[in-house]
Amino acid sequence: MLQSPHPMSASVPMDLPIELPEQRRITVAEFQRMVDTGVIDEDEPVELIEGVLVAMPPIGVDHSWSVEELIHFISRALPDGYRVRPSLPVVLGKYSQPEPDLAVVRAQDRSQPKRHPETALLLIEVSASSLRYDRNVKGPVYARAGIPEYWIIDVDGRAVEVRKDPDPVSATYRSVERLIETEVLRAAFAPLPPIAVKDVLP
Repeated sequence: MLQSPHPMSASVPMDLPIELPEQRRITVAEFQRMVDTGVIDEDEPVELIEGVLVAMPPIGVDHSWSVEELIHFISRALPDGYRVRPSLPVVLGKYSQPEPDLAVVRAQDRSQPKRHPETALLLIEVSASSLRYDRNVKGPVYARAGIPEYWIIDVDGRAVEVRKDPDPVSATYRSVERLIETEVLRAAFAPLPPIAVKDVLP
């Protein structure tokens, strides 16, 4: 279970043997004010998921390696007008502000006020110890927000799970494909060349 370093943080409840009473959920606006006023340090490893502050686990060596390789490849491949955002917030509705390992987004209009993006062409999570969380918690959040494509880099399973065609009503992806090391990733919405699965696995 994810451990919380902050007294206001909490793990997302999973498989509890009892029903909990209705909880007071935190909105994105409230969370941002907490960061702005120093109640939560902006460098603290927490993210807001469905109104709950979730402590993010420490990043291991294999996780770091995969993220670094993905950043290197994607940042070099993206044309002007697009950006890769590593471990930065994406605002998804009123109650969720996750920090995916990587997000491919359209570049912001520099004449507009600076803000966190509210969608992405592609979100990527590198999963070592967090596979269940990335599948069963973040997956539905991303699908509900209409994120068109979501990759889970399964480090231990030596594969990449590709989710496409979100159904916001059911909070699921209609297309789920698992690609092994000998196969190739092809982004459907982000302007990226093919990526060999083996090249993003440590």
